[in-house]
Amino acid sequence: LGLSALAADSELVAMRAAGVSVLRIVAAAMKVGLLLAVVAVLVGEYLVPVTERMAEQGRAAALKVRIKQQKDLGLWLRDGATYVHVGEVLPDLSLLRVDIYEFDAGDRLVRHVRAARGSYNNDARWQLADVRESAIDVAQITTRRVRLQDWPTGLTPDLFKVFTVRPEALSVPQLYQYMRHLDQNKQNTGPYALAFWQKLMSPFATVVMMVVAIPFVFGLQRSGGVGARLFTGIVLGLAFFVVSRGFGYFGLLYGVPAMLGATLPTLLLS
Repeated sequence: LGLSALAADSELVAMRAAGVSVLRIVAAAMKVGLLLAVVAVLVGEYLVPVTERMAEQGRAAALKVRIKQQKDLGLWLRDGATYVHVGEVLPDLSLLRVDIYEFDAGDRLVRHVRAARGSYNNDARWQLADVRESAIDVAQITTRRVRLQDWPTGLTPDLFKVFTVRPEALSVPQLYQYMRHLDQNKQNTGPYALAFWQKLMSPFATVVMMVVAIPFVFGLQRSGGVGARLFTGIVLGLAFFVVSRGFGYFGLLYGVPAMLGATLPTLLLS
């Protein structure tokens, strides 16, 4: 926009006639591009994760779900007279570190179930794995262990979908750690790997887009049509954004490595 304003008034022509090289003009514009790249990185690394957690709480409030979520402390949910704690919700909506606390009419704890994992099976029922169940009486506590156990509850996978970890909500170091964690739990890491490489490429993509704008400003300055060239440049920028994002997701569908899907469009345009 700034260079187009200079071009429209023939100021770029005057600068070139005065001996200012194209490279020097481009370098001045690139300083702004580098600043935008730094701002984009800071927003993605620090602001987005915080506001994403605020958005999750807002969604839960809008759904009128009695849920409490705190960083690193998992989820607390209420299901009638039962309170449920879930350590983590994985991308396939299976649950890790499930604790179920059941109370009687007098608010006395009568049963506690701890499971390493919970999953929603094809019979539309929750099933807990590696379960330790404790029946709590006034006189004694009886404990039993089972490998698999059904969990009758009104909680549905759609409810937990709100609290899965979104790739966009994580910083680059968090994405790297979370991908390793998903690998250990035999989960699909594709969307997170794609987000990881897209975040790494984001500063470079910003600089490349600045370079792409230059030919539309310097070409045929005296013949007019600056507005048309500016519009063409904007359309090219939007097309690049859509194609680069779309290529990454299509790559996930067809088995293209996430690194290639995230970097190839930017490298080709560069």
